[in-house]
Amino acid sequence: MSQPFDLAARCAIDHDFTGETLGKRYKLERRIGYGGTASIYAATDMTTKAKVAVKILHPEHDQDQDIGRRFVQEAQIAAQIRHPGLVHAYDLGWLCRRYTVFELVEGRSIAKTIAQGAMPWERTVPIVLDLLGGLAALHAHGVAHRDISANNAMIEVQDGTERGRLLDLGYARMIEEDKGLVLTPPDASTGMMIWGTEGYVAPERFRGRPGDYRADVFSIGALWATMLSGEQLPDPHNAEPVSVASRIPLPAPLRAVLLGALDVRDRRHHSATSMAETLRVAMRQVTAKRRARRAVWSAPALGLLAASAWLALDLSSPPAVCPAAAAAVCPTTAAGTSSAAPDPRLAPSAPDPRLLAAAPPEPPAPVTPPPATHAPDDAPAHYAPPRRAPFDLVAALAACKPHATTRLVIAYDPQGPLRVNDEAPVGEMGRCVEDVLARHPPRRMTTLRP
Repeated sequence: MSQPFDLAARCAIDHDFTGETLGKRYKLERRIGYGGTASIYAATDMTTKAKVAVKILHPEHDQDQDIGRRFVQEAQIAAQIRHPGLVHAYDLGWLCRRYTVFELVEGRSIAKTIAQGAMPWERTVPIVLDLLGGLAALHAHGVAHRDISANNAMIEVQDGTERGRLLDLGYARMIEEDKGLVLTPPDASTGMMIWGTEGYVAPERFRGRPGDYRADVFSIGALWATMLSGEQLPDPHNAEPVSVASRIPLPAPLRAVLLGALDVRDRRHHSATSMAETLRVAMRQVTAKRRARRAVWSAPALGLLAASAWLALDLSSPPAVCPAAAAAVCPTTAAGTSSAAPDPRLAPSAPDPRLLAAAPPEPPAPVTPPPATHAPDDAPAHYAPPRRAPFDLVAALAACKPHATTRLVIAYDPQGPLRVNDEAPVGEMGRCVEDVLARHPPRRMTTLRP
């Protein structure tokens, strides 16, 4: 008589399962990650021979229904939402152990990268754009990540190019239904429970606001600031994130984007897509300024090179042979035919380089003033010359917005304080508005909506 199947006897309680083969299919080769509820292993799919990552729930959590549902939901989200900034899931099951099979990403976490020091902003921008792309894909399907941190983001190198990848959807939450996902949601979150990692949690979460899209945007901003400074943002109870991040050396357009992610909720980028587009516009502005600066510095050098080439040509080039077709303008011999070379008596003498160096500069050519505007002969007596277009104050203020969709309502009072979006002017946009109105102040109290 056969003995009953004893699952507990088959599954030894041990957190490191390196060397095991799950269900005669997934051979666990080495552990590459470890957390409070699960471990991740580099493994080989013995059926397809592909390299994969296997996440195994720690055995003591097998009977915890809430953790089990979160484990299942993470796999379902990662399997149904495909994006290069996310990690795709292939399989989910329980072969002696509860496991999920993911795409194997070869790289380093951002936490390990910044442990060696701060990253230059030129390196961080493409990575942040990749992370924003993956986050935008989650948001488009109604899912908030809720645990973005340096440990849950990885830098992968593909064909010599670094790419950012978001990891760990264990605390993700569906906040909008009817977005095409079929999930097994966990139990309702416990009251006053704040999911996330210290240093990356939006300040409003501590006041009872839920983890949603704008909270994720703050976490991306906190992660970016950590990459740039090499240090995690302090507790928001001790220091305002905007004041801390404003001291990070960055080009002004990029600083405006970073502060827009760390600002208070009502002034924050409203979505990952919005922040990504604003960041791309800022990078185009920075690139254009750099090109203009290089052009200004290279112009004198190009002038010196051109002058040196002219002197070399004038002083060292042999006299040109007069072509036969130009005989009418070339010096002639006694026989009336073209000579092989111009008469040296008629050729201008070569200037002495020493005289060129000592000679005073030639006076500048006189500047001809522009012609005055006169009425045509057949113009009527009341003719007036065309006037310049009036200054467009609204268009000038609209140029202060970091993005076309940014809200900008300006309450101007000649006798009172300026209000931008119902508050005192702050950040790059506020300074830009103040500068425009200082140069072109309206004559009376008005409200402008560029």
